[in-house]
Amino acid sequence: MFDEEDWDASKNDAKTEKLSKILFSDKISDNLKKKGNKRKRKQEGKPKQQTSVKKPRNRKKNRKESDVTKNRNLAKEADKEELASEINEFQKKINRKRKVAEIKEEQPNKPNKVAKTSPKTTTLKSRMTNRLNAARFRFINEQLYTQTGEDSMKMFQEDDEAFHVYHTGFASQVEKWPVNPVDLAIEYIKKGKPNQIVADFGCGDAKIARSVKNKIYSFDLIALNDKITVCDMTKVPLADNSINIAVFCLSLMGTNLSSYILEANRVLANRGTLLIAEVVSRFNNIDAFKRKLEKYGFDLINKKTYKMFVWMELKKTKRVNPGKSLPDIKLSPCLYKKR
Repeated sequence: MFDEEDWDASKNDAKTEKLSKILFSDKISDNLKKKGNKRKRKQEGKPKQQTSVKKPRNRKKNRKESDVTKNRNLAKEADKEELASEINEFQKKINRKRKVAEIKEEQPNKPNKVAKTSPKTTTLKSRMTNRLNAARFRFINEQLYTQTGEDSMKMFQEDDEAFHVYHTGFASQVEKWPVNPVDLAIEYIKKGKPNQIVADFGCGDAKIARSVKNKIYSFDLIALNDKITVCDMTKVPLADNSINIAVFCLSLMGTNLSSYILEANRVLANRGTLLIAEVVSRFNNIDAFKRKLEKYGFDLINKKTYKMFVWMELKKTKRVNPGKSLPDIKLSPCLYKKR
């Protein structure tokens, strides 16, 4: 099957050497290829290692993220600056208000300039309030003179503020008078004996009781203080013949004056004193008024006419019973004109 040349030793050696080289080189190349293939397979099987070198796309992404972060930081800084400015403005406002408050607190220690200003500078609100109170005072005053004492008492019980309005208005009127009749009554009581007991009919704020040391019973329709007993002046809580002086100081109001004079006669001791002070314009005829009082058991001892009122001092001469036929005592109502 084979040629003999193929089995020649020398020839075969040379051929063998060539073939071996070729085969060896082929094996090496095959081995190298196999090793290369193995490496490729290993590399493909292993996960990719993260390299420190970033791809261009990742760099862009990171740049965007860094830009967003920077923008957020800038926005936060801007918010902080804006908040700081708002706080500063708010603090300035507080400081300004504190300064204004301090100035107002210091003002009472300074001369009161408002008190020296003319009435023209009075605020509209205070003027309207004064007008309203004046109108209400005139209305209440008219009611007191044109109804019975019992009805007046009910009126004040239903609206106790009305009495305060009336008393304030009445006091503002009397303080303009040259002489206050209440002061005359106080002077008269102080000149008498300190043990004399006094009943003040229609006492107002009980000035007589607050001004003398005598025992004073103060009666009115409303109690402005703890010295006053609330009652209808036709039925005072006193025993018969229990007092020495009875005072009606600008308080003979209503349509039942006869009942008031009868009650004074009941509680006064014999030879007790009745003091009456009333507005001049209420008397149409003082002599006729004096004669009627005599029927009620009182004699006139002293009379003096002042600019605004008439002052009378009377003595109880006898006890008069209510059932006896007596003349009706009337005085004209004292109505204040609108100004």
